[in-house]
Amino acid sequence: MDNEIVKVDNKKKETNKKINIPYKFIIVLVILLILVISIPTKKIDIFSKSNYSKIEKISNLATVEAYYHNVAAKEVDASKLGKVFGNIGYKKYWVEYDGTVEFGIDAKEVRIYKPDKNNVVKVYIPEAKMIGKPIVIQNSISDPITDTGFLTKIPVDDKTEAIAETQKSLEETASKDKELINLAYERAKLFFEKYIINAGHQEGKEYTVEFINK
Repeated sequence: MDNEIVKVDNKKKETNKKINIPYKFIIVLVILLILVISIPTKKIDIFSKSNYSKIEKISNLATVEAYYHNVAAKEVDASKLGKVFGNIGYKKYWVEYDGTVEFGIDAKEVRIYKPDKNNVVKVYIPEAKMIGKPIVIQNSISDPITDTGFLTKIPVDDKTEAIAETQKSLEETASKDKELINLAYERAKLFFEKYIINAGHQEGKEYTVEFINK
């Protein structure tokens, strides 16, 4: 009888050894599961400063592109002596072309504040302005009209200078185009308002957007 009791005890010990391994493993799994559940899910926060890339995309979408028709001209009169001998020195260069100018806002200056208790979201958008330089549409450049005096030529430098001067003039004109500047600003407001309202809908909230001065 004593031998049988000993055998039973051995079986119990063996059984306990087999149970200890999975039991510890289950405890580890439970701990890991608790840690995973406790980690907050990362959500896209439209009010976070780190969400600049989205603001930049909206600003780019709101950009207004305008087309201008320009005339590049350069004229040099002949000297008094040159006029006597067949207008030597006189030259005139004339060409027409189209150019584009972009108007928009600086995304880095945009500020979207967190909603207040009434779900009003205040937004600051800077005044729109001309972005970059005017761009010449190369295939729009017309055949040049030239006129020269005796033994006078129009070098390539004159053509380049003529277009450069008219581009500078266009830049000055476009930078003061209040109508297009205002259009770009209003367009940016519309795009940001839609973005914020749609973002609110995704969170089950009704946001009202209020644009403010800096």
